[in-house]
Amino acid sequence: MQIFSKLQRNSSYQIFIIVIFAYLINLFSSFSPFFPLLFGVFILCNGFFEGIFFIIFFSLFHNLNVYVLFMFYLFFKMYAVSKFIYFIDLHYQKTVMVMFIYIFLAIFLYLSTDVNLQMLFIYIIYNLGFDLIVLRLIKCELK
Repeated sequence: MQIFSKLQRNSSYQIFIIVIFAYLINLFSSFSPFFPLLFGVFILCNGFFEGIFFIIFFSLFHNLNVYVLFMFYLFFKMYAVSKFIYFIDLHYQKTVMVMFIYIFLAIFLYLSTDVNLQMLFIYIIYNLGFDLIVLRLIKCELK
């Protein structure tokens, strides 16, 4: 118990654990389409550097362009989150942001890969639902 309390207090350990989780989530989701991506959770709830590590791992494991995803990440972190906080009701902020993230991800995957539109829609809805459940459980705030 004492080890976990020290881990929670020290931010460098927290960053290390989050980066390990980002690596493992992308590794497992590249093996199986049923393993959730948690794309919206890592973009919205974590700090800047953890999100960058997640984007790098995501682009490496899923063989996508890292530059487009990085620009998308910067757009969300620097601009969109601050605008959504002021214009959308507090209860719906995370839901709208995650939906916006997955709409962009669906468009990006449809344009950059050869995938069936119906399967992509089912895949995005599955990941959106899983992200909304995780966001409710961990009670993160938009940063």
